Amino acid sequence: MKGKEKDVDEQIQKMMEQPSGKMKKKRGIVGKLVIGIVVIVLAVFAVKKFMPKKKTLPMVSAQMLEKGNIDDTLVITGPIEGSDSVDITSGLHSKVTELLVKEGDHVEAGAVLAKIDPEDIQKNIQTAKGAYELKVAQKEAKQKEDQKAYEKALADVDTAQQNFNRQSELVAAGAAPQAELDNAQKTLDDAKRVVDGFDVEDGKVIPDQSFDIDIQNAQTELDQLNKKLDDVIIKAPISGTITRVNTKVGQFADGVDATQSKGIMMSIENLQNLQMELDISEYNIGKVKIGQAVSISADILGEGNTVRGEVTSISPTGEKKSETSTERVIPVKVKIVDANTALISGITAKAKIVLDSAQDAYIVPISAIGDDGTGKTVIQMLQPDGNNGYTVHIVPVETGIEDDINAQLKENPMPGEDTAYYVKTYDTKLMEGEQVQLQTGEDDSATAGDKTKSSQEKVE
Repeated sequence: MKGKEKDVDEQIQKMMEQPSGKMKKKRGIVGKLVIGIVVIVLAVFAVKKFMPKKKTLPMVSAQMLEKGNIDDTLVITGPIEGSDSVDITSGLHSKVTELLVKEGDHVEAGAVLAKIDPEDIQKNIQTAKGAYELKVAQKEAKQKEDQKAYEKALADVDTAQQNFNRQSELVAAGAAPQAELDNAQKTLDDAKRVVDGFDVEDGKVIPDQSFDIDIQNAQTELDQLNKKLDDVIIKAPISGTITRVNTKVGQFADGVDATQSKGIMMSIENLQNLQMELDISEYNIGKVKIGQAVSISADILGEGNTVRGEVTSISPTGEKKSETSTERVIPVKVKIVDANTALISGITAKAKIVLDSAQDAYIVPISAIGDDGTGKTVIQMLQPDGNNGYTVHIVPVETGIEDDINAQLKENPMPGEDTAYYVKTYDTKLMEGEQVQLQTGEDDSATAGDKTKSSQEKVE
């Protein structure tokens, strides 16, 4: 260590012993360098101090105006069912003796499904037939009785007329008092009144209408029982598949033993053509039209898979949504268009009805649309100013279909421009004609979401 210090001292000593002229020359060069550096620093400071500052333009997040497709859709769930269905019931309180079908069987219209014990019906028919025959016999007996009475009344009139004629001659000859003639007149009048009391047609007495009413009632009851006798043979009213069997041999056909669901013996559905029945809210029914396309999805179809449907009927009347709601719903039927799908009757599916759509339309985010303060709907468009900046133009627009994200513009807000930009989020602080610049790192070619398949889903 001491050796190194000695070497340094010797080097300093040598430098001190150098000629003084060389030292002065080196000091002059250093001085000039210092002065130059100071001058440069002062010049830079002066430029920054006294030159006018460049104005900083506000930055905005912009988007290129593009075209795409947009749909307004309504999503609602409902059951899948056959296009034609019927519930088989019976009004007979008699036991089922034969059951000829099971669930899943396909039947044709008119096929025998079940048979019911006819014994009780046959007994009732015999009783009703006896009651009918009795009413007919009673009418005939009354008719005979009235006919005899009518004929007797006619004879009484004839006798009274002869007596009146005779008394008239006697009174005229002074052989009988006037009182005898008066009595004969009264007897004749009474006999005529009795004859007039009969309802007669072509010389035949017509019995009181009450007999015909009793006979008609008896005939109606007999006809109803005979029809019930036909009903002991249960037949299929339509062609289709047996989807439910709620009865069995030995049970009462009318279901009073509470083993049947609402007295329904069995159900038949035409599963060749499926449909959905949807209850559409009164607030949305105005947009639903016959022929509108429907996309149907269900768990049984698998994730992402759908089948096509079409609105085929709209009920002319509404009904209560529920007992606790004042809202009304309107039944709408949707036909399943696709054939041979995995859908089955009785499951719940989701229907997406396309209420309205626009193709190849100008679409922007709803956030880009604002109000200019006078009630006009406007959008803030950006036009290049030629100096790497943009000029704000507030343009009135008319919107069409809207969804949760995007809105349709009915017309191009910047006609004639090959490329147009707009402010993605409407800014009330931006004024007409104001200069702005795009936000650094902004992807000008980005869209406002997937505009090729934008959709609004109203869920009920």
